[in-house]
Amino acid sequence: MSGAEAHDLIHDRLARTLGSGRLPEPASRRGAQLLARLGAPVSVVVIGPPGSGKSSIVNMLLGLSAIPETPDLPVLEIVAGARPRTVFELSDGSRDHAEGMALGGPVPGDAVLARLELAAPVLNGMNLTEIRVAGSSCEQRAAVGLAVQRADIVLWCTQSFGPAEQALWAEVPDALKDHSFLVLTKADRLLMQGVLADRLAELEPVVAEEFYSLFPVATLQAIAARAPGAQENPGLWKASGGRALTGAVMKQVETGRNADADSALLFLARFGIGDAAAAPESGPPAQAGANPAPEPGAANRTQAAPARPGAAGCGALGRALEYLAGRTDEMVASMPRGGDEMRGFVLDHCLATATQLSDILRGAAPGDPLAEGLQSDMAESMDMMLLMQLEQTGAAAEDALTLLLQMKKELAECAAGGPG
Repeated sequence: MSGAEAHDLIHDRLARTLGSGRLPEPASRRGAQLLARLGAPVSVVVIGPPGSGKSSIVNMLLGLSAIPETPDLPVLEIVAGARPRTVFELSDGSRDHAEGMALGGPVPGDAVLARLELAAPVLNGMNLTEIRVAGSSCEQRAAVGLAVQRADIVLWCTQSFGPAEQALWAEVPDALKDHSFLVLTKADRLLMQGVLADRLAELEPVVAEEFYSLFPVATLQAIAARAPGAQENPGLWKASGGRALTGAVMKQVETGRNADADSALLFLARFGIGDAAAAPESGPPAQAGANPAPEPGAANRTQAAPARPGAAGCGALGRALEYLAGRTDEMVASMPRGGDEMRGFVLDHCLATATQLSDILRGAAPGDPLAEGLQSDMAESMDMMLLMQLEQTGAAAEDALTLLLQMKKELAECAAGGPG
């Protein structure tokens, strides 16, 4: 089962649980919020001053030339659609529709926003919003405020990120900064001017405090490396910085979607309803203990700790993470109807998964302090899960699943080179 299929199955099970009509009102409201999050794409906002290369970065992420260099719009949304269509929202609240990608032609003078609908595969799990930071200081702060309202992930495009931009960024909540990238665009020009290395060194302490990471990108070369209709140039794609940035963004998107799925699994572990309306569409109910557990993460997109780009998981840590991913798919596919059956299934599954993870970690190289620390944490978690299994309550099932999600987060951070 692919990650997308597992996500869809969790969505369907949560919808059936809510549709049963048997949840208490507070739980029903919370479940409805989770269902909305599961059905919504991750929102990626590309923001920066005029001329900072925002449109080129959007085109690079899309893998096609959808936006001209200067669409002259304060806000531009790119969302999934069956066919290319452009919708302009005007200052009086009305809308002007145009078939195809109409941004290259005349833009209505009173347009405050344009929405471009495209059938691009990358938009299946996310949407893109480009926001221009321009005008008076009040207008610039309003643009940043709009980005904060819309974004799960932010890409701030710049050539220098000087004091004025830093002052605007300082108003962004820390939770969003943890999921934001500083993109030094037109890096090839800076390199030719002999200032790229100094610029990166100047920004390093700022990025350490204010962003998740910094990416210099030679955007035009990145776009040329994957020009539509042409064979991809892997060497140019890597050297331009486009591959690294795109990979990091997609990883963050995946992290956000997994965090939503994890929250829904926790909800189902506590409130899954065991009736025909909530039963799986096919296959017999799973027997408690016969199948495995969920892919851990965090409570929601903004709180989920990102898996840091860096050293890929390898050895025992890599095997442990791969095992967790497989167990997630198994759990989602075999999840029983709910009630007592669901609780027993989750508790047995979490304990079995923790036991196997402990065995995998014991296979690490002798004397590895990182693996030894994780082994100790896992042993403690197993002891707690044994006590939870004796309780056989919905709260115990939720707590066991939460423990496993926390362990996944710790494993991912260690495999990527450590938190922070």
